[in-house]
Amino acid sequence: MTDIKTVKVDKRSRYTFSFKMSYPQENYRIFVVNNRRKTKSADAQLALHPAYSKKLPIGDKNEADILDLLRKKSHS
Repeated sequence: MTDIKTVKVDKRSRYTFSFKMSYPQENYRIFVVNNRRKTKSADAQLALHPAYSKKLPIGDKNEADILDLLRKKSHS
């Protein structure tokens, strides 16, 4: 587990997740969680909910940096 660099989760694939062991690695490996006990309580524990109820704001400093980059790009 300590060698995993990135993890990708897809809510449509409940019992699988994808991972990479290095950043340059092109393809994700897939790990399937063995769920032999398919009960209603197990499905309820896996229910996914949005992490945030609204979009997170961009910080003032980050916004200024992004706008500065856009201005520089449009002038070149």
